[in-house]
Amino acid sequence: MLDEIRRAVATPPRLDPDYPFVLAAGLRTRWTANTIQRDPTWRKGRGPHCALNLSPADARELGVGNGDRVHVSTRRGGLTLPAQIDPKLLPGHMWMPNGFGMVHDGVLDGVNQNELTDAADRDPFTGIPHHRHVQCRVERLAGAAQRPTG
Repeated sequence: MLDEIRRAVATPPRLDPDYPFVLAAGLRTRWTANTIQRDPTWRKGRGPHCALNLSPADARELGVGNGDRVHVSTRRGGLTLPAQIDPKLLPGHMWMPNGFGMVHDGVLDGVNQNELTDAADRDPFTGIPHHRHVQCRVERLAGAAQRPTG
């Protein structure tokens, strides 16, 4: 097993030009937990809301600003949600929170990041899908505010 781990560490990740970004799907925050799904009224308007967090450089390249609607797609599926610029992120890396995408009182609260992850793309030892390294593509939706690029 150690030889397999060494080989995995030495092997660069497989890159796909159709999916140039890396999404960390389902990051936990103090407002979202690993397996807890809460009614959105619990947050009382506070905490993160369901948004795709991206670096300022990627936002400029894509022409999006805070609140603009974007479409994130992976080999498995796609979701539409607002963008949120996060200065802590490096270019090429994005994240979105878990704990969203459920219906409360007949209203859908955000999107479910599990719709983007593929059970076929998983750790060979544990079988756990790669939620923290999901290759994705992001596109600004027509009608979203056009931002200057560059």
